[in-house]
Amino acid sequence: MEHQPATDGLEDRAQTVGLRRTAIDVAIVLLLVAAVIAISAHSPSNTYAYAQFLNIGAGIGMLESGNWLLPHNHVGNVARKPQLFGWVLATVCKSTGVYSDFTFRAATMLAALGTAVLVYLLARRWFGRRVGLLAACLWAAAMHMNRLMYIATTDMLLTFWITVSIFCADRLLFSPAGRIRRVRWLTAFWAAMILAAMTKGWGIVNF
Repeated sequence: MEHQPATDGLEDRAQTVGLRRTAIDVAIVLLLVAAVIAISAHSPSNTYAYAQFLNIGAGIGMLESGNWLLPHNHVGNVARKPQLFGWVLATVCKSTGVYSDFTFRAATMLAALGTAVLVYLLARRWFGRRVGLLAACLWAAAMHMNRLMYIATTDMLLTFWITVSIFCADRLLFSPAGRIRRVRWLTAFWAAMILAAMTKGWGIVNF
């Protein structure tokens, strides 16, 4: 009867411990971001500050007109930003039936959560677990990020797609992988760049 080498058990145990630590770190980061969002959500509304009302109006305009390809705002003017933020806003409002500051900022909050996790993963890969956790926590606690995590603008969603593209580029350049996996990372990289353009604008054609 064959016996598994003792090293196999040690490797499995180390992998399990590593996954558990990663899960704990990610949970800490997500809880911190959620706490920042919760504090902002219970602060006085600033819906009409900055350009938020324009982005919100574009999403509501999609729901009212049914035109999701060429978004117009709630007063009929062509939206200043591309479709993606409005798509997320309109989808959340339509699926929940709730029109509030919280649902208007769904795209921003989801992007903040995703970006925080990616910051942790990238920093951990480059500098180790402790630095990864510290980097993600510092990112989430930064004053400017605090403001961008709960505001109906395209900035945080754009930040998320840029971070996704950096993550994919890191895998392409520094991670040994087969051809199929590299094609997948490359596809994800260009998809993130396209979605970034659909969030903020298409370069010189943006208005």
